[in-house]
Amino acid sequence: MFSFVAYAMHLNRPTNTFNILALSMFFILLIFRPSLLFQVGFQMSYEAVFAIVWIYPLLQKFWKPKTWILLKGWQLLSVSIAAQLGVLPISLYYFHQFPGLFFVSNLLIIPFLGVILGLGILLILLATLNILPDFLASFYNTIIYGMNSIIGWVASQEAFIFNNISFGSTELILSYVIIIFLILALTKATYKRVMILLIAIVGMQLWSFYALYRTQKKENFLVVHEFKNTLLLHQIGNHLNVLTPSRSFNNKIVTDYEVGEI
Repeated sequence: MFSFVAYAMHLNRPTNTFNILALSMFFILLIFRPSLLFQVGFQMSYEAVFAIVWIYPLLQKFWKPKTWILLKGWQLLSVSIAAQLGVLPISLYYFHQFPGLFFVSNLLIIPFLGVILGLGILLILLATLNILPDFLASFYNTIIYGMNSIIGWVASQEAFIFNNISFGSTELILSYVIIIFLILALTKATYKRVMILLIAIVGMQLWSFYALYRTQKKENFLVVHEFKNTLLLHQIGNHLNVLTPSRSFNNKIVTDYEVGEI
């Protein structure tokens, strides 16, 4: 995406960021690997960038702090909010959890991200030419270790991680409709936008009630094999019975089933 933007600026031609984003996506999928479209990392990356490009300028219009510190803080927080809104539905769909401290890690990492990326490109070029100094590689390794330590510390605060959230494809679609038309309604409230937003919210609630009703009427019996053990899962509505000859078993299997089916 940056390559397309830089090339357009070099030609002194007006650029539309959304068109460039779509062009870079089309170029990557067409030239390199079409299967990337179905990879979670590819989807979340482009959704985060699209949300930042679209929502970040709108958030900046809501509040313009007078002091430099507040301005930079609000800019970093706006980037975090925009990116999180973009990846929230798909993150719930794939991972069934939401990090409550996402803004903390972003506020600590984003200010140094430009230096990390720029220095990383420099190291790649020097390593390709076999002239990479050891002290520079060690310095960069220390920076990456520090960044990973910060992310690891934030991720270890399990009290702020909301997990085991049941979220299917219908909720995924409805949540994106809600987010898109919420932003559109806040930008310019029209009757059509507000009505679609309200219909999507009501639709999400009705689907939740229907899913609960469907679960209560469901009865399943599942045989699960794991290493040197077998689990028998018997679901009756919201209740799940687990039968196994072993005292220890993989709780993740049971948890994943409960999240997906109950």
